[in-house]
Amino acid sequence: MDNELAQINQKLDYLTAQFEAQRQGQESMKELMDEAIPIVNHVVKLSIDELAEVGNDFELGDLLFLVKRVLRDTRMLVGLLDQLESVAELAEEGQQMGKRIFHQVTMELDRLEREGYFGFARAGAKVAERLVHDFKPADVESLGIRIADALKTEPPAKVSLFYLLRALGDQKVRRGLYRSLNLLKAIGD
Repeated sequence: MDNELAQINQKLDYLTAQFEAQRQGQESMKELMDEAIPIVNHVVKLSIDELAEVGNDFELGDLLFLVKRVLRDTRMLVGLLDQLESVAELAEEGQQMGKRIFHQVTMELDRLEREGYFGFARAGAKVAERLVHDFKPADVESLGIRIADALKTEPPAKVSLFYLLRALGDQKVRRGLYRSLNLLKAIGD
């Protein structure tokens, strides 16, 4: 009989443990429901507000048509997604290449800076700016035409010293020679 009582106590303990586990589960479910109900109410209210904005423009037939169209064009949508993935991979490759190109360009620009190319270009720009302020475009164009014409003119086969001395009598030759000497002097400084 003691054995039967021990078995009954064992069964009662098991049933009590099961009852307690079920009670805790119900309490957890009640707590979850108490927390979820305000959230669900808020979501429903937001959904109603959003659907109210759609108003009379929405018809159930339109939704049904959209669902049918999506189901019918599933293969096309999958193809579009595949293409989108390819474009994303291409963009990623382009980004990596862009980084490498940017790095190479930066390194090349740094080399040019160290070797003085940019300093030379800045100085050249200052000279060009001075020329722009001191001369008119028509003056530069006229000079260019005269230089081109002078270079086209074939000199005689023999140029004598007497010819050169006679040319010094020309006012234009003397002005040109004076400018050439000033230019040579500036280069020599």
